[in-house]
Amino acid sequence: MRRQHSARQGLTRKVVAVIFAAAALFAGAAQLGLVSAQIPGVGVPGGELPSGEGVLSVGVVGITATPLPLFAETAADRAVVALTYRSLTRLDDSGWPEPDIALTWSVSADGLAWTITLDPAARWQDGSTVTPADVLTTISIASELGTAGGYWQSITAEEGEEAGTVKLSASRGLANLPTMLGSLPLLSATQFAGLSAAQIPDSDAAKVPQGTGPYSITSISSGGAGLARRTDLLAADTASLTAAGTPAEKIALYFFPDAASALRGWTTSSLDQLVGLDIADARRGTAARGTTIELGSTVFSGIATNLRPGS
Repeated sequence: MRRQHSARQGLTRKVVAVIFAAAALFAGAAQLGLVSAQIPGVGVPGGELPSGEGVLSVGVVGITATPLPLFAETAADRAVVALTYRSLTRLDDSGWPEPDIALTWSVSADGLAWTITLDPAARWQDGSTVTPADVLTTISIASELGTAGGYWQSITAEEGEEAGTVKLSASRGLANLPTMLGSLPLLSATQFAGLSAAQIPDSDAAKVPQGTGPYSITSISSGGAGLARRTDLLAADTASLTAAGTPAEKIALYFFPDAASALRGWTTSSLDQLVGLDIADARRGTAARGTTIELGSTVFSGIATNLRPGS
């Protein structure tokens, strides 16, 4: 019995590392998570969410508000986005960009223009193909919102000369563009056609789940979200899930308004994982059961110096 417990705990550790580390890309401060084997015979209360064999149960500190790329505000929003949306690139363990929705990319000799080739197998949740128009719309909205400190305002996006390609250019070389694309999940051009960035969060279109990620939304409320693994996974998704060794065909996300209620849920329910804790709360959680896992951070310290020509 102890052997089965250890094997399951190792499995859930790998699952949270592979699947939920992506949520930390949009989070800011460092986050910790808890992983543990389920407590036999104890259930998680509330909501019409998936349960049973092959279901991963995850608690998240935060209530969903706007679970959309570029508009996600809470940890719950970010968890949903990380699982149901994809970017052109994804970052490996060392932070190096790898293909995701983009199959390949190349840069011009002068370093001012990048050509991105989309994976023709990439599909939205409704089965429609991901197109260059989706990329252009996403970058336009990111520019309008001033995302990433206005980074996308310096990018000119247009359809490439060949079908299924996008050309991104700037007035100066942007060697980090493939990396930045890894933190920009795509929005559907068709879904949000004719809407400004300010109109999107409260629009009827925003209420319709429409992602490109490895999981699709089957139900969502302020209390939780049910997700099901898609059958049309891209190569990058298949590789990640294979590496994780996870049998999670479905995921049940349980949203908690604060750390205190989340820890109560962790102590008394069958949650496999709990994410979005600070160090002190993580220690309180492990006092009951499980171990901690670091989910990463996008916060860093640096020194900026004025190195403009002629200064």
